[in-house]
Amino acid sequence: MKKAYVVLLLVLAVVVVLAVLNFRLERVIESVGRIVVRHSPGGALPGVTLNCQIYTDNSKTATLSFIDWGTRYPGEAKTHNVYVFNSGSVPFVLGLSTESWVPSNASDYIHLSWDYDGGVVQPNMGIAVTLTLKVDSNITGVDTFAFDIVFTVTQA
Repeated sequence: MKKAYVVLLLVLAVVVVLAVLNFRLERVIESVGRIVVRHSPGGALPGVTLNCQIYTDNSKTATLSFIDWGTRYPGEAKTHNVYVFNSGSVPFVLGLSTESWVPSNASDYIHLSWDYDGGVVQPNMGIAVTLTLKVDSNITGVDTFAFDIVFTVTQA
């Protein structure tokens, strides 16, 4: 019985040491992305409304003002689904960009992409879009970051 107890303690000690080593070797990166909707230069033609809302899902119960990407690790990708709704009176197409990175060098290592195919979003219609945040495996000098996710709306 004493021998089994010693073996159990040794196994537990090895597990704890491995967990601590893994924790120290993995780089943890905390992040957040603020949602910004911007109309293209020139906006819509007179007499029409160009308007876009970003929601958490297609039920449109909650608008999305930021995405908490959570804890990210080097080499890891994380996806987040959003729902883009045309609440205006004319069709539009979308553009995606990022800006206002803090720290500014974070954009050298962290990249945002999406699966939007460039299709026209008709008035009172919406589309589901998946955003993908990818952290380079060689990231250095960034432990936390924030940035703006900019959806640009252009009349189709």
